[in-house]
Amino acid sequence: MSCLFRMKYAKQICDIYGIKTKSIIGLTCMRKVMDTEREATDTYAADAKTEFDLMRAAFLNVFGKSPLEYKEEYINENLNSSWAREVYQIHDMSITLLAAPSEEPEK
Repeated sequence: MSCLFRMKYAKQICDIYGIKTKSIIGLTCMRKVMDTEREATDTYAADAKTEFDLMRAAFLNVFGKSPLEYKEEYINENLNSSWAREVYQIHDMSITLLAAPSEEPEK
């Protein structure tokens, strides 16, 4: 649920304090969603396969449907070595979702 909570908190901070930011970045990884997480994550991201999918679903849940402006990724058979970046535009603000590779991909 941390992906959803982080995205909600970013929006809440902007709304409460009237912050007009040009960008928000959601940082996560490409690890697989565990079966033990499904009961919670299926409430907002039933089709998520990775934590990056959870972050995307959280963004769409909190900020609404937005056009994808840019996407790049490197997907390795070891997902822990993979990375991705997606950029969305909402009015004057860009939302960047990043999945960083693990420093210890074999773990």
